[in-house]
Amino acid sequence: MTISVILIGRLGNQLFQYAAMRNISLIKGYNIYYNTDFEWHQQKCLLNNFNIKESSKHFLPHYRYNQIINGGDSSTYDENILKLQDNGILAGFFQNEKYFIENKEIIKKELTLKKELDDICEKYINDIYEKNQDYKIVGIHLRRGDSVSQNKFNFSKTDIFIKKALTEIKKQEKKIYIIFFTGGSTLNKNDNGGKRTNTWVDNNHEQDVNWLDNYIKSFDEKYEISKGTYENNELIDYGLLSKCDYNILPNSSSFSWMACYVNCKNDKKVYVNEKDNTGSVKPADKFIVL
Repeated sequence: MTISVILIGRLGNQLFQYAAMRNISLIKGYNIYYNTDFEWHQQKCLLNNFNIKESSKHFLPHYRYNQIINGGDSSTYDENILKLQDNGILAGFFQNEKYFIENKEIIKKELTLKKELDDICEKYINDIYEKNQDYKIVGIHLRRGDSVSQNKFNFSKTDIFIKKALTEIKKQEKKIYIIFFTGGSTLNKNDNGGKRTNTWVDNNHEQDVNWLDNYIKSFDEKYEISKGTYENNELIDYGLLSKCDYNILPNSSSFSWMACYVNCKNDKKVYVNEKDNTGSVKPADKFIVL
């Protein structure tokens, strides 16, 4: 018996979609089928870089599926998901921990990077520790990217939240070292015959990095921009975010949410912004809402 999921969106979306499917398979004893051979706005699927369970080779064509369940959004949970039957398909975003909480520890391990990439990230973090004795690393992810493109990036509120979260961390730690992350720009916005809603603003990754480089000059703490952000490598950014001692997430991002969720270090040390109303995923127990 096999179930499947329709993968869509960038990496963060795909991680949640996989997690929802995997949880059902563990509960009901199903095999899983997924197709990673696709691109979304010229961005390839990256799930094969994770320690996920291998896809079954056998699944009926989608036009012969028995059942399809769409699930809820980031603020809702559709309990009907557990009614998915053999040859059923999930088609949604499932950005809520409830979709995989029954087997979260297994899924968290599977949503870590494979050894070669993980070793790169581990060495990067350890080099910072060696050069900065007794420091704690704080990862701050600013999802600028398509938030700017969609006119949803409120810099003043973002800055206020970051400073507020840092104040809370400094009550616990004497020395901190900050790694800044940004990105999320859509590579190709030409949909529907080359047209997209005229409210969108042109923006690219280089502009995201340049903005971040100027923004962080106002900070007094030791800091740097992530290697992954400079290289526009979201896998490296994901791995580094998952290894910080603390994380600050001022803007909603399924990508950074999941990176912090799998982090073994920061038990209840992830600060999320409750006033960010751009579709944030539902906070889990280990997240501190400010």
